[in-house]
Amino acid sequence: HGYEVWRYFMRIFDSLPDDITFVNKISSTLYEGETKKFMERFHDVIMRIKWEGELSPVSGAYWIGVEQSIIFDVKPGYARYRISGEGGIVKV
Repeated sequence: HGYEVWRYFMRIFDSLPDDITFVNKISSTLYEGETKKFMERFHDVIMRIKWEGELSPVSGAYWIGVEQSIIFDVKPGYARYRISGEGGIVKV
């Protein structure tokens, strides 16, 4: 993916609120099957970020969402976002 993808991810993480307790970034291909399921049990919220450019390099959008949550107020779901010129996240 190269330098450009890392730059996009850094913009996303930079725009997250400061009051987040803990963010654990793991590649989706690093662990599989039972190991992945076991590790996910230790997190209250599992959030996924998928670059839409893997399907269409022109788009430049990301699917960002909550895959699973044990917190009542945080519901699973995804939405499509882009990074604005100012570095913020804008819903598409």
